[in-house]
Amino acid sequence: HGTGHGIGAYMNVHEGPMGIGGGNVSGDMLRGNQNMINKYLEPFKEGMYVSDEPGFYNEGSWGIRIESDIISVAHTTKYEHGARPWLKFDYMTKVPFCPNLIDMSLLSPAEVELIDNYHADVRKSVTPLLTPAAVKWLVRETMPLAQRGN
Repeated sequence: HGTGHGIGAYMNVHEGPMGIGGGNVSGDMLRGNQNMINKYLEPFKEGMYVSDEPGFYNEGSWGIRIESDIISVAHTTKYEHGARPWLKFDYMTKVPFCPNLIDMSLLSPAEVELIDNYHADVRKSVTPLLTPAAVKWLVRETMPLAQRGN
């Protein structure tokens, strides 16, 4: 399974023209297949809607993926070079990661910060749409990881 795929017209969940990673497809196989070249080597453009599905598979046993929908948007960076545009991904799926499934000992400080920032964005974006009981749940599920003690 690849890391991500296009999502688009007519609710086609594996729509190109872009994708992220070829899953367990070798580079030789990818280079020898024009459809795969078109899908996995297509440059991203602003506004492309794609899934982000990092995961782990224990062969023959089980697997897990964290799946989010993201969109490519224009971005400015200190690494500007010529007229080449830069892009970043913004999350479209505003759902917290389950904190009880996060093992803090496996995360770098930058990864903890990324999750905490994502959770802060989820709180800010979703809170106005929720009932008081749902807000209470969301605040608990999106509190900074270090405050959880796990």
